[in-house]
Order: sequence, then structure tokens, then C-alpha cells
Amino acid sequence: MIIPVCKNLNLLQGKQPTRFPYCNCLLIEDEIRAVIDTGLEMEVIEECQPERVDLVINSHGHGD
Repeated sequence: MIIPVCKNLNLLQGKQPTRFPYCNCLLIEDEIRAVIDTGLEMEVIEECQPERVDLVINSHGHGD
């Protein structure tokens, strides 16, 4: 689900908030279109049109 936060910032929220791999991600829509963190279900990632994303930033990783 894409939730607008302000003009160029959207929260990407997982569909299953109590199950792994739940996470919140950010979609920045400006001159450069960027996603911060990518741990969402593919369904949600598809909503933000990944073919139009210029930059992906993963702030952290998990060993599992």
C-alpha cells in the first residue's frame, strides 16, 4: 500500500504487518525517483512501478 506523507514522499507499507518479511519503505518522487529499503512483498513493490525507480538505498541488511 502506498501512503502519501507529503508532496514527494510516500510510505510503502507491507500487507501483512505481523509477519516476516514486514517492513516499511519510503518512495521519494522527485527529480530522482528513489526507494529506501526494499523488504516488502513483491505485490507492494510492483505498485510503485520499479521500472521507473532510479535509485535504491538499503539502509541495513539481515543475515537470515
